[in-house]
Amino acid sequence: MPGVRVLGIPVRVHASLWLFLAALAAWGQLGRGAALAASILVHELAHGWCARRLGVGVYQVELWPFGGVVRVDEPALLEPAREAAVAVAGPLAHAALALAAVAARAAKVGGDGPLGGWLQLWVLDQVALALFNLLPAYPLDGGRVLRAWLASRQGVGRATGTVVQLGRWMGGAMVVLGWIAYGAGWMSPWAMAMGVLVAYAAGQQGRRAASAWVQYLDRLQQAPPASVREVRALAARYDAPLKEVTARWVPGRYHLVLVTGPRGELRGLVGERAVVETFLSHGPYARLAQAGPRSL
Repeated sequence: MPGVRVLGIPVRVHASLWLFLAALAAWGQLGRGAALAASILVHELAHGWCARRLGVGVYQVELWPFGGVVRVDEPALLEPAREAAVAVAGPLAHAALALAAVAARAAKVGGDGPLGGWLQLWVLDQVALALFNLLPAYPLDGGRVLRAWLASRQGVGRATGTVVQLGRWMGGAMVVLGWIAYGAGWMSPWAMAMGVLVAYAAGQQGRRAASAWVQYLDRLQQAPPASVREVRALAARYDAPLKEVTARWVPGRYHLVLVTGPRGELRGLVGERAVVETFLSHGPYARLAQAGPRSL
């Protein structure tokens, strides 16, 4: 769908979705598949709309067979409050679609005919999609909310590592449980496919998050400092890699690092800008001592 914009956001349908819909048509499920694809589009547009309202650049929405992705300015989305708000917008969109169908049924729309039955099925689909997306498996919306919550307490880098690992474990668990359920005749093989997708996406998004963090630090170095920021103080050994130091940083705060010696004695103090400049010029494995801490 080149050139299509919805709410001012470019929308692209990946070729695999057209193939998926063709397969559903062969099985007589095209109507339901198309309806689910439309609800996923609403879900992704809700993310995009919320991101724009919060000042995050939105570049494109892309739809896939089992979901979609909103391409946004990832470094700007690292701030925990922003990430949580944008993530929650997706499941809320499914809840709104379900409530609209419930209201239609309450108004006797469709009666006992095919439309009435379709509306009931629509409600179940939307509730299932909302609950699935709220699973705490990165990069699902629930995983992003969890990362935002953890990041505000232990830093973006550590939080990302935790939710990426959780996403891989949960994806693997979905594959195993899906296989057991399929063997017992309880479920279609799509559950296993979703598990593979979640595990794969967790790894991919983890690598994207690392790149976004470097971009965030680069912007932090170039941008004029905010007039007022909350201070977050950390203590680290003089030989600690800067990758480990910055992994505990929370976007939107100013970081002071107390540099300690091998026995825990205080050796000096280094500010945020010096750490960032050293990280960008010497790499993530440069040592804290290279940032030139000032003696106290």
